[in-house]
Amino acid sequence: MRTPISLALAPADAEAVGTAPLRRAVRERAEAALMLRAMGRDEEARRDQEEGSRRAMEQIFPR
Repeated sequence: MRTPISLALAPADAEAVGTAPLRRAVRERAEAALMLRAMGRDEEARRDQEEGSRRAMEQIFPR
């Protein structure tokens, strides 16, 4: 799986180009999905992760 460029940046670089908030949001969604899966709530985790991905893409590519 390829990592999007915005996620592959080092934290200092992320701050410089303004992607730190996006990186933080993606990390938080991934952590939340892992916790839901650990509790046996796979479908909810999948929906939550999809919603987080959709919001992240809207931040990168506003309509």
